[in-house]
Amino acid sequence: MRTILFFIYKELLQIFRNKAMLPLLFVLPLVQLLILSHVATNEVRELKLAVQDSDHSLLSKMLVDKLLASGYFLLSGLSANEAQSNVLLDRDEADLVIVIPPNFSENLWQGRTAQVQLLANAINSMKAGVAVSYAAAIVGDFQRQLLEEGKVILPQGAEVACVSRSDVRYQHWFNAGLDYKTFMVPGILAVLVSMLTLLLGAMNVVREREIGTQEQIAVTPVRSYIFVSGKLLPFLFIGLTELTIGLGIAKLIFHTPTEGSLSVLYLFAALTIMALLGLGLLISNLADTQQQAMFVAWFFMIIFVLMSGLFTPIESMPLWAQRLTWFNPIAQLVAIVRLNMLKGASLVEVWPYLYHVLALGLGYGMLAVFFFRKRNV
Repeated sequence: MRTILFFIYKELLQIFRNKAMLPLLFVLPLVQLLILSHVATNEVRELKLAVQDSDHSLLSKMLVDKLLASGYFLLSGLSANEAQSNVLLDRDEADLVIVIPPNFSENLWQGRTAQVQLLANAINSMKAGVAVSYAAAIVGDFQRQLLEEGKVILPQGAEVACVSRSDVRYQHWFNAGLDYKTFMVPGILAVLVSMLTLLLGAMNVVREREIGTQEQIAVTPVRSYIFVSGKLLPFLFIGLTELTIGLGIAKLIFHTPTEGSLSVLYLFAALTIMALLGLGLLISNLADTQQQAMFVAWFFMIIFVLMSGLFTPIESMPLWAQRLTWFNPIAQLVAIVRLNMLKGASLVEVWPYLYHVLALGLGYGMLAVFFFRKRNV
């Protein structure tokens, strides 16, 4: 135990002796948290809307006004025919074109199906999907409003009664205001802490090898597990410190709730950080230079972040991709942080994640020790 403490002291001394390292460890990730939490959002506003109104009626004008009043669309142009609408889309002057046919108001008054066409610029598929969903919801609400106010004459039947009596009420749990920052801040915080610890772990042993101290340590009677523990534990302390500062920023600036127990959160964070450090140490043992270690760590980091569920739900990924996330510690930490902070999940509710993270930590740690021994035989 005394030997491990000496190793920890040596590592912390090397880190805090380097004045350029402290801003990289504590300032830059927190600046990233502040910036990314404001810009990482799926909410799309100020969409460019072009209108091809062939009806020129009061109802068609009311529909366009309702679209513009929603706050999601800005009128970017008027089109007289399909050719002009295509030109607006080709020139990127419109994200969405709403095509109102000549018999739109007549069909509404007489209770027939009133069709409206939406043409979307789908180069950015997410933006196009959001734009179409916004517009479709507004058009549907417009028609329901006309029915409920009795402004539309329908044929004989029970459809009027069904529509006018429907009363759909909903409630959003765990994020009542649908604030995207509330959803993104915990995930971004988990990703930043994970990226920091993975990079630090990957640059650790290979640095000793480059400066020539690895050979000196190899000839000492220090066991491999002591050396590995002495290398990992300082960065565990740094990762948890980073998490603590990030939680403070999330609470004070973004007002992110912390519904769950902090002890559960820190337990899973510590286990996940150890798993990432084990993977980083494995990369460091296999690399010959810090540049090699950095590129390999960056390769894993990009895959881990994009498949972490931060932006895309893991359930929407292909089955083979969902299986790959089993080996992704960042995906586990993102899920745990969100469940704990937003839902208030207890240890009993997230118990399966505990076994998963433990298995990852033991697996990566044992591989790191094995290749460290093999490299120093």
